[in-house]
Formats: sequence, C-alpha cells, structure tokens
Amino acid sequence: AYDAVLATGHISPEEIRCVVDGARNAGVRKIVITHPEYWVVDLSVSKQKALQEDYGVIFERCYRQPLQNEQWISNAERNLDAIRQLGTSHTILSTDCGDPANPPWEEAMRQYLQFMLDHGVIPIVNENDTVSVTELMFTDNDELSGLIAAMMDAEALIILSNIDGIYNGDPSDPASAVIRTVEPHRDDLSGYIQTGRSQFGRGGMLTKYRMASKVADEGIEVTVANGKRDGILTDLLSPGSDVVSTRFVPASHSISQVKKWIAHSEGFAKGELHINEGAYEALLRPEATSLLPVGVCRVEGEFEKDDIVKIVSPDGIAIGVGRVACDSERARQVAGRKGGRPLVHYDYLYMD
Repeated sequence: AYDAVLATGHISPEEIRCVVDGARNAGVRKIVITHPEYWVVDLSVSKQKALQEDYGVIFERCYRQPLQNEQWISNAERNLDAIRQLGTSHTILSTDCGDPANPPWEEAMRQYLQFMLDHGVIPIVNENDTVSVTELMFTDNDELSGLIAAMMDAEALIILSNIDGIYNGDPSDPASAVIRTVEPHRDDLSGYIQTGRSQFGRGGMLTKYRMASKVADEGIEVTVANGKRDGILTDLLSPGSDVVSTRFVPASHSISQVKKWIAHSEGFAKGELHINEGAYEALLRPEATSLLPVGVCRVEGEFEKDDIVKIVSPDGIAIGVGRVACDSERARQVAGRKGGRPLVHYDYLYMD
C-alpha cells in the first residue's frame, strides 16, 4: 500500500520536507516516516497535516522505553495531542520494543497503552502490521489478544469469529448448538471443534478455544462471538442482554501480573528444560512448587538468565513456561544435582 518507508534519526522539519520533495520528484506518492520518541517535538501538528494532505505522508510514532520521567511523559502527551488533531486514519503507533518477553519492554508497552486509554485514544494492536520492520512473533491475533489482555490486567476479553461461538458439533449441522458457558477446569471442548481456519485469518476456532481457556484460567472473562453480526460489541456489553455466544467463566483465583505475562510468552522461549517423573508429578500438584535442578534431566537451547524457557514433560510434551534463573551453561552444570537454588522459581513459572 506504500511506495516507500523512511526510517529516520532525529530529523528536522526542513530535512523531512527535503526528503519528501525528493521522493515526490522520483514518483513516490505514499510515504511512511518512522522516527524515535522525540520527533513530534520537532514538527508541529499543522506541518504534519500539510505533509499528509499534500504528499500522502503517513507518520509512525515509535515507542521504545517506559515513561520514566517528566520528559518522557511530556513527549507522550505531545504525541497523543497530535494523534487527536490528525485523526486516527493518519496515525500508526509502533512499540518496536524488541523481545516482548523482556520485562522492561513489557512494562513500556503496558504504560503506553494505558497512557493512551487514559487520554481517550483507543489503541488498535495488530499482529501482522505491514509497516513494521520486524513482525511480532505471534501465530495470530488471537494469541496476541490474550497477551494484551493479560498485560493490561483486563476484566474481559471478547474474541470475534465468523460463527456465533463454539458448537457442540459441526456448525453447519442444524442439530448442533452453541455451547453457552464453559466452566474453568471442567469442560474440554477440543473434541467438538473443527480444525479448519477461519476465512478471516490464520486463527482457527481451536486456537481461539485454547487461548480463551488460558485467559479464563488467569481470572479474565472471555467471550467468543460472531463478529459479522451488526452491533455485536454493543449488544455484548449491554446489561441484561442475551447474545448467542460462548462465555468462558473466569477462574475464581487470580494469578500475578508476572505469571499472566509469562503464560503468553511461549513463542519467545529460548530453550527447553526436560524434567523427570519426580519433577513432573511435583509440578502438577496444587501446592506452590519451584523447578529444582534435581528434577531436570536435559537442557536444550542456548539462553541467558531471565530468558523464557519451556518446561517439557518426560514424554516430550511442553507443559509450561518459566523465566530461568541462570544461563544455559550453568543449567547444564547443575541439572540432575540435589540442592541449589531453583532453576525456575514458582513465582516465574506457569503450568498449562
């Protein structure tokens, strides 16, 4: 959709105009200009409007660090003011935060999203942004929506599909009906779900079901409904409404914000810790249990301290993820030994 993407340093308004003039003379008609956090201070909203209207320029604001001081907050406020005046059809927001499994960048994204909400700006987060230089490492927007819900400690997550919810059979079969309620840790609906992908994208109903189950287990209510139905969001949010949909009842217990984030970090795992039968049985108990070195029989991959790793059962199935307490070299040295600190502490361990 764009003829050119211009990634800049701290470029001045004069330099922007010079580059845009050169691009237009070369036949370019649509340009994306991306710049670090401070750039909106250097270019007024009126000048941005003029460039957009005259040249078809689209500006991308790039957020990289948390709101640590008054200067960062001031710049963020300027960005938000520009967004309101320019109109959302002209603005692209990019977090470019590197590894989302890294806690500082997770906090940066959380703060900026909350900052926008507090100032009346609705963020739209997309997994397959065609403008971003580096694509987010998620399989689809369903997975991303679960991560965002967990990161923002949302009260509810609504997942829209092209059917009314999860059916107890083939949705095309008149005898099938929508399953209206799914209780936590009681109902396994995977046997009912068709494996084909939705015509809307890569996320099929099985992906939606798994993500909804995980998010509900974290204490967040989830609804799967038909996005093709007019007014679906208004109807779902109206008190007393009875929209045909599938509601996942949230677990009565809630887990920590850190665990919620780790739960959705499997795609960023740098390695694997394969555990023995003793560790497998211990980790599945309801009591708080950390993964000790003695329970690890094999270490795969190369990782650093605080990286995300998968926890793999004796039969080779990934059963959880966690933030590892040492690098891969040290993990191999202590694997199988008694004593010592946990390789993954309970506070940073999420079991599926």
